[in-house]
Amino acid sequence: MEDIALECRNVTHAISGNGILHAVNFSVQRGDFLAIVGPSGCGQSTLLKTMVGTLRPSVGAVFLEGERVTRPSRRCGIVFQHYSLYPFLTALENAAFGRILSSRSFVGDMLDRVIGGRQKRSERFDAAAAMLNRLGLNGCFDRFPHELSGGMRQRVALAQAMLMKPNVLVLDEPFGALDEATREELQDMLLELYSDNLQAKSEGGRAQFTLVIVTHELTEAVYVASRVIGLSRNWDFREAGFQRSPGASVVYDQRTCVSRGVRSRQSEALKRQKEEIRSSVYGAKVAIAQKLRETTA
Repeated sequence: MEDIALECRNVTHAISGNGILHAVNFSVQRGDFLAIVGPSGCGQSTLLKTMVGTLRPSVGAVFLEGERVTRPSRRCGIVFQHYSLYPFLTALENAAFGRILSSRSFVGDMLDRVIGGRQKRSERFDAAAAMLNRLGLNGCFDRFPHELSGGMRQRVALAQAMLMKPNVLVLDEPFGALDEATREELQDMLLELYSDNLQAKSEGGRAQFTLVIVTHELTEAVYVASRVIGLSRNWDFREAGFQRSPGASVVYDQRTCVSRGVRSRQSEALKRQKEEIRSSVYGAKVAIAQKLRETTA
């Protein structure tokens, strides 16, 4: 249990008698990269809101590092598809802003004015610069958001979230608005973070990043994450005594090629797992439509 960063216990949610999620159970080990996939309308957004604490489930609970989630906190960060950066701040200032804001208090402000203010500010900006370097944005510190590409802006948003040092970082369709080349570049960047986790563990240390990625893109899910969970409304609910589906539940939960050291979008193992997910999670008709969207994108 000490290695569990996030856990969903029997998470069930319904609105006006309409089931959205039913008995969703899973846990995420510290340092793991988990992808959540499923057809549109299967409750991914509801589950995401439950994990970050903006929505309480009808039944069940979410736990972060063993503590029940009842409201949003910096322990669970989130990066959305459409990055939220301040247009009047540079890349460096945007990256450092979250950490500066989280440390603000009246007493802190007064102390900063008397002693150590410049030093603390310097430390925060040094940390932001190091993170931007790590994410491949060296040389872009003084650029404003309108001077950055979409991929660069998303990197700044990631840096801002990661500098808050959350226990778990949730990525909500993080690269969905980007072109394919930029999306693949950022996927590779996430894989480097996962490699950092593995190295830290091999040296007896603690993994720094635990990610949950909500995505509709199967290649992204299998290529970036070390484990994939699939949600679907089509499970054996009649055997459980229901006349209709009471909501989406976990119908697929497997480790991926990444966890076995395979890192190629063209590997046969990746392709096989994508087909498994289509069959298990999407169902025949939805799987065909989803495959067509991927091949024509």
